[in-house]
Amino acid sequence: MQAVTQMRLHELGASLFSSALWLALPMIALLMFVNLTLGVISRVAPQMNIYAVGFPVTLTVGLLGVAATLPMLEQPVLALMQQAIDIFVAQR
Repeated sequence: MQAVTQMRLHELGASLFSSALWLALPMIALLMFVNLTLGVISRVAPQMNIYAVGFPVTLTVGLLGVAATLPMLEQPVLALMQQAIDIFVAQR
């Protein structure tokens, strides 16, 4: 009966990867949009040095994005912690 309650290692890894992807998805989308915008700006105004402008813009938008999304991550992180606790308690 213990084999039924025991979670296999690949299922735990898949669950961990999908949870991390869902937590990081808003920031991935935001930074992808910023990079696409910088790419369009670089094609429209080639005389502007995109390396000098792009790094500070990406850094600032990334930090603002983390500050904006961090309060919304409380419930998903708590749910993931509860799921991890349930997995380890079921192993006993």
